[in-house]
Amino acid sequence: MTPSARYLLYTTKRYSLSFLGLCPGLALFYELAGLGENTHYGESVTMLLFICGAFVSLLPGTSGARDALSLGGRRKDIFWGLQGCALLCALWVTLLSAAVNGITGALGWPALPLNPAVLLYLLGAAFVLSALGMLAGLLAQDHRGAAIALFCLLVGFAMAAYFPLRLYAGGRLELWGDLPWLIPLGLAALGAVGELSIYHLVSRLTVG
Repeated sequence: MTPSARYLLYTTKRYSLSFLGLCPGLALFYELAGLGENTHYGESVTMLLFICGAFVSLLPGTSGARDALSLGGRRKDIFWGLQGCALLCALWVTLLSAAVNGITGALGWPALPLNPAVLLYLLGAAFVLSALGMLAGLLAQDHRGAAIALFCLLVGFAMAAYFPLRLYAGGRLELWGDLPWLIPLGLAALGAVGELSIYHLVSRLTVG
């Protein structure tokens, strides 16, 4: 692993610890409010983790990439380091969502079924959101308005990305026609646009 990738991953790992505080904090609120048995707590955590993943991924793009460049990192290494950061955020979101929904299901609270389709969708959607969060971070230095607009769109997309989980959790995907396949294709297309944009910005990255 290159020094640039290690630096970016260290930065992301440090801030991604905030994910751990979100789950028990929201659980305590639901318990104190008496909402646990009547509210989809696990699904609420999943939606918030999507948003949190996009927010945490802003940081490597905002300052981490330029810091790595100023330390002598190559742009190619910085690009692949950002991919590792997006994957780390996506894994955090997926594993914590699975853990929270598994625990709440065992407690008798409403929870998402953890079938392979749900887990694959979680990982894919979280990766795309994290990559687009990094794109917003890269834009922030020179195009602050575009970065703010993109992140606002990401929050809306994170909320919208939660709803296909119900589709994959319900099983019997054949009843939905081509929709279960069109959603991943749409995510892949959105992710490809984001990755090409990240590559373009990183290739022109400057210090200062």
